[in-house]
Amino acid sequence: MQEISTEVKTQTLEKMISDGVINQSLYKYRMDDEDTEKIFTDKTLWFSHPNAFNDPFDCWANIQALDKKKLSNTLVQRNGIDATRAHLIKEGLKKFTHYDLKRGVDTVLNEVGVCCLSLNCGNILMWSHYAHYHQGLCLEFNILQDPNLFCLTLPVKYVDSMPEYYYPVDNDDIIYKIIQPKSTEWKYEEEIRVVKLRSEIEKNGSQAFHFNPNALRKIIFGCKAHKSTIDKYKNFCKKNGFKHVKFTQMRQKKNGSFELEENNI
Repeated sequence: MQEISTEVKTQTLEKMISDGVINQSLYKYRMDDEDTEKIFTDKTLWFSHPNAFNDPFDCWANIQALDKKKLSNTLVQRNGIDATRAHLIKEGLKKFTHYDLKRGVDTVLNEVGVCCLSLNCGNILMWSHYAHYHQGLCLEFNILQDPNLFCLTLPVKYVDSMPEYYYPVDNDDIIYKIIQPKSTEWKYEEEIRVVKLRSEIEKNGSQAFHFNPNALRKIIFGCKAHKSTIDKYKNFCKKNGFKHVKFTQMRQKKNGSFELEENNI
């Protein structure tokens, strides 16, 4: 497969931004721990397998039916099998069910890596759930500064019911289709997913992918972040090539509303 150029990746992201599909700035909520420190010391972001997600319905391959005839024809054409051997494919599929196919799709899906980000840095639930009760931090990334990392970026589609798939009618990009839907109960996350395929993870040798330091533009600390936490990450930035990064902290608004406001520090 021909490598896609950085220029094309940049143009693709710019088009998605101009169309309002994603934002140029995306946010990663984090608690203060060793894994967060590695973002700065190793300059990497971790791409989790879907089976590690906290929602058991997330990335669920809801395959409801299997057209064995179409699947047989697809396999024959894809693998260049001649007519004299095509009957072997049909025989092999006799006991094959859509449950077997689901297990296969799940296996492939759980070899994909996903880095979850958000469109919003000021959501009080996100600060509570993913940034240690507002004691952690939120990282702002400018995705155009690293199109190679952020090239395959998918907005989550929040739905009331789980989409059904009928294989192989839904064969094209079925993995991407399964990665995007999520229950509307999670809508507050405003989630954007950056995806790495198995081949990319194997080539990289790890689920931790390096990012361009210039892509990290700002660190926003939670309204309950301790001074020691703030000082630690300021020091990390100074020592690890992030001197350009800006620092702000969330505060509770004093007007009686359930809102946060961002202040320079």
